[in-house]
Amino acid sequence: MEPATSLEVRLSPELERANNVQAFLQAALFGLLDVLLVTENYPLRNVRITFSHCEVDPVSSSQIAFRYAGEMLEGR
Repeated sequence: MEPATSLEVRLSPELERANNVQAFLQAALFGLLDVLLVTENYPLRNVRITFSHCEVDPVSSSQIAFRYAGEMLEGR
């Protein structure tokens, strides 16, 4: 995450081509937004979020787990 003039979400070129991770990244983004929009006295909305890497384990990964992980990204 970094400052920006508006809310921006970017994917690395590798992630743009990887169709199997899109739903997981969306869940992580929603988890992060859950935190960004309520942690301060006013919403944090001018940020750029760049996803550069994503690993999905076919056995233990779930969209809800990615959403919770997104909530834990705030502050990094």
